[in-house]
This record gives sequence, C-alpha cells and structure tokens, in this order.
Amino acid sequence: MKQVTLARFACILLAVLGWGSAQALYDDGPGRTVHSYESIAFDFGKDRYALDLAANALALQHEEVDTSGAALLRNRHEFTRPGT
Repeated sequence: MKQVTLARFACILLAVLGWGSAQALYDDGPGRTVHSYESIAFDFGKDRYALDLAANALALQHEEVDTSGAALLRNRHEFTRPGT
C-alpha cells in the first residue's frame, strides 16, 4: 500500500443512521488544488470502523471483514493540524 502526505484542509461531518460526509481541499502538486467531497455509508453489521481523536489529529479507518473473519484494510484517512 502506498501512502502519501498532502497539505490538506478537511471538514468531516459524521451523521446519524449510518451516513456521514467528508470534504477535503488539498494541494496535489504545482498549480493543482483538489476538492474532494465524499458521502460515507457505514455498514456496522459487516465492516469495522475506527475513529481516533487527539488534540492535534484525527484518523478514520475502514476495514471490510470477510466470511472467515479476516479484515481487509479499505482505507485510512489521517489529518493533523499544521505545525504539529
């Protein structure tokens, strides 16, 4: 798995009933700014999610669990405050 670090501003809104949204704005190279808007559906009966909060950081991780109980990392988003 390849992991990159990009300068980013993020706004994450976790909502009720298994739905949420995330918005991000990040620098993806010289002269290229990317706006990302994602709707997130949480399947708590099948998948696993982790939300880690700290004073200067936030991480959201999603794992799919197969029928044998093995977990496969689908994605992980980590955000930290600038200068920390």
